[in-house]
Amino acid sequence: MDNFTIKTQTKKLYPKAMQTLVKYHNLSFADSVSVEIMKLMNIHEIASFDDKFDNKKGILRLH
Repeated sequence: MDNFTIKTQTKKLYPKAMQTLVKYHNLSFADSVSVEIMKLMNIHEIASFDDKFDNKKGILRLH
């Protein structure tokens, strides 16, 4: 399939993810890493049932 990319997390993302975790205290660390990967790849939409992604600047949750 050509319509998706799998991006794995690296420890390089952890400092930025920690900043996101502090900024949005209701996100988990894993969700914060996802947000940082989205920023890195210029992705603005996430398909998720997790309403904790709602009302986050630059993120539109699709459900």
